[in-house]
Amino acid sequence: MNHNAHILSIDGYTSAVTELQKISVSPEGVSLMAPKCMSYCIKLERVDVRAANILKQQMLSLGGDAAVSKNTFALKGGETDIILIGTQKQLSALDEKLKYQPYKLPILNQEVQQVMSSYRRRSFTIDFPSGPIQLDGRTMIMGILNLTPDSFAGDGINNDPGRAVDYALRMVEEGADIIDVGGESTRPGFALLSVEEELRRVIPVLKRLKRETPVPISIDTYKPEVARESLELGVDMVNDISGLKHSPQMVHLLTRYKVPAVLMHIPTDVAIMHQYPGYQNVISEVVAGLRNALQRAIDAGVSPERVVIDPGIGFGKKADDNLILLKNLSVLKSLGRPILVGCSRKSFIGKVLNLPAEERLEGTLAAVAVAVLKGAHIVRVHDPGPTKRLVKMLHAFQTEGSLEKGAPVAKS
Repeated sequence: MNHNAHILSIDGYTSAVTELQKISVSPEGVSLMAPKCMSYCIKLERVDVRAANILKQQMLSLGGDAAVSKNTFALKGGETDIILIGTQKQLSALDEKLKYQPYKLPILNQEVQQVMSSYRRRSFTIDFPSGPIQLDGRTMIMGILNLTPDSFAGDGINNDPGRAVDYALRMVEEGADIIDVGGESTRPGFALLSVEEELRRVIPVLKRLKRETPVPISIDTYKPEVARESLELGVDMVNDISGLKHSPQMVHLLTRYKVPAVLMHIPTDVAIMHQYPGYQNVISEVVAGLRNALQRAIDAGVSPERVVIDPGIGFGKKADDNLILLKNLSVLKSLGRPILVGCSRKSFIGKVLNLPAEERLEGTLAAVAVAVLKGAHIVRVHDPGPTKRLVKMLHAFQTEGSLEKGAPVAKS
């Protein structure tokens, strides 16, 4: 080929700007053309077919398109799902096109514009009581401290607060940015734990950790009684696997203590969360569940800026569901909140590799790599050291010229 034709790998605004600057496009041209370099596919569910027809016509007039069900043009079926296909500029132009249209199209347009803005957001601040932590293109490592008899790691530390604290401090030395302390096992087949026993396990450890390490401490619990006692000790974050569904008291604690919260997706109540519900579309259903959890928090007075979302890998999901969620994790950026992923040593890795939990490090690192590349802001792991090195390497790939810009290079 005389002109060396090749397709560019442009996966976001930053890489679009980089490619345009490489060929010396003017600053004005970069600003104008970077949004044109990216196409988006936005799915809308249960849209009135009359609105769908108008929406398709408007997208075509802008140079984009809209995929609709085959019965839409005959105005059959009442409702249809839609996939809008267009560049950032074309989708933004819908704002003016739909402003005065019927069939609730102005409301639908607000959803489109909001999800576009959320998806493109890159900068987040987690406002911990100990001080804010900025998430600008870096992935935080959350180290898992399970104070349970059947923990994946640190067996036996549940009855020895000193060993548990030493284990946590070692994770901090290896690169953990947050320590997540849990007293109740939530693995498949777990038995519900009493509030009293959970407090007996976690409180002595939390007291010492708050004295001995400066990193934020998270309490992994869905019980408001445990969360309250932990927050009184100065714990920085609540990790609620129920997504605020288990107890309405939890959300009131979040508003009172003004701490960040991780809201995870589970399909049902905690007691039966590992029962497989059967998903029609696991991605759409997880997005809807997390959107509802976020709205529950906001309606109760929790600032959305204090919410982190978690797709709940391994909770009420089959191995294939977990793989699908990880491969499509970037969809969760539509909610406009930081994303936490916990896939460390989980059973779907064991199913793929046919290995027990203690031999799943490589599988875990592969899953973490996918999560980071797809937009995870926090990864919850048993092995902070290897994970930290993996994440550092991934960030070098994501930031062009990072070594030339002064990043430290280890000597061989």
